[in-house]
Amino acid sequence: MLKIRARARSALAKQEAAEELSRSERIDEAREAFLKAARLYEKARELIEIKCDKPLDRKEKEMAIALLEASEKKHEYCCGRVVLEEAKIQDRKGDHLNSSRKYELAAKIFESVAIDAEEPGRRQLLSAFYLCQALAKMKLAEETKSSKTYEEAAELFNQAKEYSLDRDANLLALANNCFCRALASGTQFEITRDTASYSDAKKLMEVAEHYYLNANQESASDYTKATEELMDAYMYITKAETETELAEKAKHYGIAERILKTSMEAYSRAKHPDKSAEVQKLIKCIDEKRQQAVSLLNVLPESSITATTDSFSAPNPIHKGPTELERFAHAKLEANLTVSKEATLKAQVKVTLDIVNVGSQPGLLLRIRGLVQPGFKIASSSPRLEIEDDLIEMKGRRIDPLAVDSLRFSLQPAEIGTFDLKPQIIYFDDVGHFRSCFPKPKTMSVYANVQRFPTKTYGAALDERVVYLASKAYRDYMTQIEISKAQGIWTANRNSLR
Repeated sequence: MLKIRARARSALAKQEAAEELSRSERIDEAREAFLKAARLYEKARELIEIKCDKPLDRKEKEMAIALLEASEKKHEYCCGRVVLEEAKIQDRKGDHLNSSRKYELAAKIFESVAIDAEEPGRRQLLSAFYLCQALAKMKLAEETKSSKTYEEAAELFNQAKEYSLDRDANLLALANNCFCRALASGTQFEITRDTASYSDAKKLMEVAEHYYLNANQESASDYTKATEELMDAYMYITKAETETELAEKAKHYGIAERILKTSMEAYSRAKHPDKSAEVQKLIKCIDEKRQQAVSLLNVLPESSITATTDSFSAPNPIHKGPTELERFAHAKLEANLTVSKEATLKAQVKVTLDIVNVGSQPGLLLRIRGLVQPGFKIASSSPRLEIEDDLIEMKGRRIDPLAVDSLRFSLQPAEIGTFDLKPQIIYFDDVGHFRSCFPKPKTMSVYANVQRFPTKTYGAALDERVVYLASKAYRDYMTQIEISKAQGIWTANRNSLR
């Protein structure tokens, strides 16, 4: 009997370790641990059966039968937990239908174990039974998008709470109840875009998130938060789809895209890669629609842009000036222009325009004007851009926070003179406002072609312009000397003649 008891204690220790892994949401490890515990209970049952085949006194026989029944029940319970953990794994993979079936199977196992169980174990098993039934309904509702099924799941979570004896289990049942009711309203909102359903869903999700955190279910809390943000994004997408003003449409799409990114990150933290991938696809779709709205805005003349931006300008703040955080809360571009101060006629001049987003949100480059002055033409650009007169179209080119976009041009001057390069960079920030950025102006002087020649003055080459002026001065000086010499000879000859 000592060997049987040792095997039973080993199985119980493995079962308790599996329970802890499950509470820590290490689902794969918990499944393996429950499977090992079930095998250990099976081994203990086999040893007990062998023992029972031998002659035993009444006391030993009663003990053996009690151990046999306990091992069978615990083996069955561990098998149920294996199926329960498998249901969680299927859910994380996004296979809601198979997850629902696994939860149903686990519920039947727990119901069977509870039939002859004694209190308080019976209440805990019945709580697990109703919990699995509720989760099966919940996953079925997620697969079928049924508000009614979500409401049925919420009622089953209430019944699970009635049988639960554990504080965390009670809070978890309450959280699940609120979340299912929220999803029922959220499904209605997704279909009808009814703001009342949206409001109800938001309130219930906030309550569910609070209960999940109190029940130490951080992943469930992240999942609820991600779902709530997904609903917020749908609200802005609806506003964008029904908006006729292009600037407002692009603004709503931009806000929806930002919220969707936060939702995607929360789903990743909750270890639901399928939902994260689903949101990522939606982000791509919304980004294309936003860029389309921005490209249509590029067709508008400058006066239309000014009129549009005036219509949704931000109200004046109460404080005198923006704080540092407010200044960089949205997309904010700064630029630096690099170009030679001097150039020769018809020679190509390298120009670099570095644009950096010092804000905390992405922006969209619309156009650059004032870089190509009259008397210049662009020989090449990197990347290849659409250039017409002094206007360079950027077509909504995205620039992320703290990213640098370097534009390189080769300008070819066609006239002699001094030119001021004062480019204006027009961009679209993340909240739908048109902004402008002005790098420090640069002046370029264009001269006629000058022949270069080496000079060793102080061991360094002089500036081309300085060399030109020096050579001109030298020629003038030598001319004066020749004239002076000629005048001296003429004067001497005149005196001789006299």
